[in-house]
Amino acid sequence: MTNVALTPYASASLPAGAPFSGQFSGATDTAHYYRIDVAAGESLSLAFTGQVRVYLRFGALPTTRDYDATSSYRDGGRLTVPGAFAGTWYLMVVPEGAGASYTLAPSIGALLLTDVVPPALESVINYGTDQ
Repeated sequence: MTNVALTPYASASLPAGAPFSGQFSGATDTAHYYRIDVAAGESLSLAFTGQVRVYLRFGALPTTRDYDATSSYRDGGRLTVPGAFAGTWYLMVVPEGAGASYTLAPSIGALLLTDVVPPALESVINYGTDQ
């Protein structure tokens, strides 16, 4: 897994591998945009925290109606796009309330492990016993 730089739209690049924190300044600050460049054959994953919704779109700025992936969590979560198209992805962060703060941590890689779930203990305990 490779950490990637988030580039604020129309701004300077952020350091690769470092999570980025942002804050909305008030009622008129309604969306923040970022650019993420993905190489061929890689997947894109975005972990985030905060009272925000996030939207991803390939090749163009997303809107709340036109996007390729969106969060279903409003207090942090993860978006994963397996086998993302190579090129530029755009990210839009929308606050759930005035003054919301957030942290973004994107990563790309050929194989992304995002979660591990152990097998149910009940099946291990109950099989092979007659007691």
